[in-house]
Amino acid sequence: MKCVNCNSEVADGTKFCPYCGSPMISQQQSQHGQYQQPQHGQYQQPQHGQYQQSYASGNSYSTDKPDNNMIWGILCTVFCCIPFGVYSIILASKVNGLYNSGNYEEAQKMANEAKKWAIIGAAVGLVSFILYALTAAL
Repeated sequence: MKCVNCNSEVADGTKFCPYCGSPMISQQQSQHGQYQQPQHGQYQQPQHGQYQQSYASGNSYSTDKPDNNMIWGILCTVFCCIPFGVYSIILASKVNGLYNSGNYEEAQKMANEAKKWAIIGAAVGLVSFILYALTAAL
């Protein structure tokens, strides 16, 4: 039997390809539509083309690419508070790499953290500006 993904020769009865790890589909299963992917941690394609991760518990989350919030980190660095802005940029720069490596949940967490630190930096910058204006006026 041949693997449909990497075209390697695999022994009959093997469930997953030992070379690439993809599930094996026998000709009989593919003709009769009997093949079913394992439920835990496998990808299923919904109707609209977005991929979702499904778990045995029934929970799922979308694996759409999250916004890395880089622009907010840059704006925070330029206009508000450099340390928080730089930290936000560092976090935002990790989002695409995590997403591309398949760590969808971690990519979303990193995007949320980048946004959080950009907001904190903007708030600190605004408070600092107000305090400076008040002290300069006295």
